[in-house]
Amino acid sequence: MTVILYNVQDNRTAVVKTLSGAVTYNGYLRDASDVINPVMTFEFDNYPANKNYARIEEFNRYYFITNIVHVRENLYEIHFHVDVLMTYWDTFKYSRCVVARSETLRVKDLVDNRLWATKDRFTGIKVSSRDPFSLVNNPNGVNWVAIVTGITEQIQA
Repeated sequence: MTVILYNVQDNRTAVVKTLSGAVTYNGYLRDASDVINPVMTFEFDNYPANKNYARIEEFNRYYFITNIVHVRENLYEIHFHVDVLMTYWDTFKYSRCVVARSETLRVKDLVDNRLWATKDRFTGIKVSSRDPFSLVNNPNGVNWVAIVTGITEQIQA
């Protein structure tokens, strides 16, 4: 399988990551692997230092590198975990949505008198591909629930 290893210095919760130092390798899936948490083996003469992020071309997904095990001379086992935000960014960046709260008062039709999110108060982002409340039926069969809290940078499309 074709795997591109990167160095990423962005926060894990950043939607779009800045990828640098791309190096392409061929890896082999271990016996008990899945597309969410694959485990692959690689043969390296010298392990590529500072690589903490990857893209597995055959899965069409981006991954965090969660563990690296040196099995024996020149053989490494790398554990991955899917980065849902970066992988599915193109799927949900222009999706229609229902806004339940606003961090500013500029939206005249949306009244939100709760506390504003500030950098010191709230941080984080949660995304789910499940729609437990069945609020939206997306024609392509994939629904997203995204909750963003705190100060976030404006995303450039």
